[in-house]
Amino acid sequence: MIIRKRNQQHPTLRKARKKGKDKDILDRLNSYLDANDGDPVQWLTRFWDDQQNAITYKELREAILAGQISETTLHEWQIAYSKLVTNRLNPMWQDAMIAANIQTASMKGGFYFDPVARGAKDWIEEHGGEWITVIQEEQRQAIAAMIGREYSGDWDVEELARAIRPTIGLNTPQANANINYYEHVKESLLENNPGMKEATAEKRAREAAAKYAAKQHRQRAQMIAETEMAFAYNKGADEGIKQAQAKGYIGKVRRVWSTADDELVCEVCGGLDGTSIDMEEEFDFKGRSLYGGQKQTPPAHPRCRCAVKYEEVEPPKFESVELNYDEEYSLKSYISSESYKINEKLRSGATLTPEDYSFTINLDIVLAKMPRYEGTLSRSLEFINDEDLQSFLKQHAKGNIIEYEQYISTTKGSIYNPDAAIQILIIYAISGRDISSFNNDEKEVVYERQSRFRVMDVNEADDGTIIITLEEY
Repeated sequence: MIIRKRNQQHPTLRKARKKGKDKDILDRLNSYLDANDGDPVQWLTRFWDDQQNAITYKELREAILAGQISETTLHEWQIAYSKLVTNRLNPMWQDAMIAANIQTASMKGGFYFDPVARGAKDWIEEHGGEWITVIQEEQRQAIAAMIGREYSGDWDVEELARAIRPTIGLNTPQANANINYYEHVKESLLENNPGMKEATAEKRAREAAAKYAAKQHRQRAQMIAETEMAFAYNKGADEGIKQAQAKGYIGKVRRVWSTADDELVCEVCGGLDGTSIDMEEEFDFKGRSLYGGQKQTPPAHPRCRCAVKYEEVEPPKFESVELNYDEEYSLKSYISSESYKINEKLRSGATLTPEDYSFTINLDIVLAKMPRYEGTLSRSLEFINDEDLQSFLKQHAKGNIIEYEQYISTTKGSIYNPDAAIQILIIYAISGRDISSFNNDEKEVVYERQSRFRVMDVNEADDGTIIITLEEY
């Protein structure tokens, strides 16, 4: 087991090893972090290298003389960080959220964590914006602190510009440590080598400081990678519980803070260990808030490896749906092969018989009584001939608005038929009627007649499967 050094601002205390469920939760978190932090460290350090190479010494000299970094440079950094979030961090956060729910899905038969549901999607978007603001401000403050050195009279503009460049991407304490190291190396060289030229001492000091900066960047990248993955992992677990509650897989739950399974635990986390709160509450701990919603789940501080155990204190409550004989008959008929017959008539506009009309009226009443489903839904379709397939694809071109005259049967959770030629995904669904309590084998959710959708995207997979993404309209 790896014992990591704790942040020095958080004194440590001895904790007993965790056992049972607490240990399992912590082991899964730690295993995920240890297995996945390598790539983020690499692309973060490369990102900062690119930022350093992009800014010229001329621009740095101008910033020093102006007393601040230019708005143009700040804007360029904001754009670069936005691209980093979109291309790198968003997928990393989503992967962590999915990983946190593997165990939940295996324990709750049929449960499927939806990583693009509103709660998960909104958190990723909001957190991404916060992250850009925080890290860019830290970077701006760090450079401002170094620019301030020019006013001491100990630095000329050219020397300070060359000292600043390799520190871009560091926070203020790290940047100050680096420039202090540069000064120390330079002074030591001149003191111990009386015949050395000052320019030579500056060159060697810059080389030493650049190596130190590279180490600092790796440390900062490691801290960010661990903290961000832990944050997303814990948020994912929390969102998974909320989704499971909404779908009736779990009842009332309390969050219980569980400290990292180390011999040394900081006082902040040690004081939280075992604290139990309702899902609507927040944990009470001191310290600088990293991001919005931080006190709902760990981490409590950078590189925190704590987790939350979710204890079900009440079973789920199900509201019984009362159906009369005709209503129940229509539902059971729809679940059987009768759905194909009535839907074909509705789709083609054929005249309904009195029996058909009675059937649809009763089914409409049944669906109105059923709970709505929130999440992602899917449909698997096959076509007998190419003419029908091409007509369907033309109707479902990207950007089209579609109104279905028939009932639309969908599946929650895993894909109904992975081998089907057409796979339809309905994202952010909120209007489908969940009839799975009457047809749990297929986990069926049915849309009422004349439901409307917008075609958001159409893609062809490597195996030729057409994937159509819809959103309720």
